[in-house]
Amino acid sequence: MNSNYLVYFPLFNAIFSVVCGAIVYYVQRVPISTNSKLNKYKLSPKSILIKLKLFKYDNRFNYFLLIPYLFSWLLFFVVLISYIVYWCGITQLESFFACKWVNVPMSFIPLGLLIYSAFMRELISRTNGLEKPDFKIDEKENAEKDIKKD
Repeated sequence: MNSNYLVYFPLFNAIFSVVCGAIVYYVQRVPISTNSKLNKYKLSPKSILIKLKLFKYDNRFNYFLLIPYLFSWLLFFVVLISYIVYWCGITQLESFFACKWVNVPMSFIPLGLLIYSAFMRELISRTNGLEKPDFKIDEKENAEKDIKKD
């Protein structure tokens, strides 16, 4: 295999990692409900990400979904900056990008993000199913029924 193609393999993996990070963040079958156990890991509405209007404060704005997405963008920007340095003339980075010790771990990051996405989908759907009943509402309904009977 020609090493010229291998040089750009980390860049393609970084782009694919951003796509997989977006899948983790944006593609959820069921939103995290307010009764879910995962709701306590929601960021504050006063977060800097909300103030900068990078994200909306909704059910996806959760540590478990946001951290992999931001990690994938950080990885992409680090790889992109290193490629910009490479394109500016630092040719010693070519041997770094073509090294198997860089390419093999970079190829497992998108796979790990996809597995994490499937795990989070299942976890969110299971924790939403474990909603605790609100006994105060039940007591009010029972009291209203008793009043109507009288």
